[in-house]
Amino acid sequence: MLPLLSEFDVHSHGHAARATRDQVVNSVKAWRVPLSNDALDSVRLCTSELAAHILADGYVHVVGRRTDCGRG
Repeated sequence: MLPLLSEFDVHSHGHAARATRDQVVNSVKAWRVPLSNDALDSVRLCTSELAAHILADGYVHVVGRRTDCGRG
């Protein structure tokens, strides 16, 4: 299986952390990663925290990659 890639840019604005969080969560869902609702909530929280701190610099380029590690 080839890696699944999600790549996007985010510029700092009032809803940038939320937009980043939503894009990451949507990517995880599109990749059909088998996560519980609690695990998805953790992804949301971690992404929001990271994005809020990183976006203080004004811009972030996000790359997410899912690879098949041969499990499952």
